[in-house]
Amino acid sequence: MLSHTSALIIERQMTRDAAIFQGLGVRAGAADLLLWHDGRSFALELKREGKTATEAQSRFLADFERAGGRAACVAGLDAALRQLEAWRLLRGVTQ
Repeated sequence: MLSHTSALIIERQMTRDAAIFQGLGVRAGAADLLLWHDGRSFALELKREGKTATEAQSRFLADFERAGGRAACVAGLDAALRQLEAWRLLRGVTQ
């Protein structure tokens, strides 16, 4: 479990990273993982347990799907691994 101080430091880092990405022209709400395999595109938004996508993130995922890609928002590492397996981007067995 993170302490309040650790969580605050991580939040500040994420805010600074978002500002850098915006300066580089990255769209607000862009998924955490953008993947390509065998001519197909995938967008995976990763959330902590109990958290949900922001409005900008939901819009990005919907737009990504409208453009022909596969998109998902998952909470937790196990869900992320299951999604990658479902897309056949990862081989293995998750518990």
